[in-house]
Amino acid sequence: MSTSSTLPDTNPHQGDNQGSSILVVDDEDVVRDVVVRYLDHEGMQTAQAADGEEARRIIEVDHRTS
Repeated sequence: MSTSSTLPDTNPHQGDNQGSSILVVDDEDVVRDVVVRYLDHEGMQTAQAADGEEARRIIEVDHRTS
């Protein structure tokens, strides 16, 4: 079985978002996966969380290491 991506292979804007970081929070794995794939394709750095508590932990760790 082969898999194919629905995302285009090239993006003229890729790289414009260097340094951008987005935390995607959703309790649906599929929704998070789709959103993260598109954001990654746009050159953004992503993190993901399944709920608010996990998001809060990620944010707290990020602020401690910044």
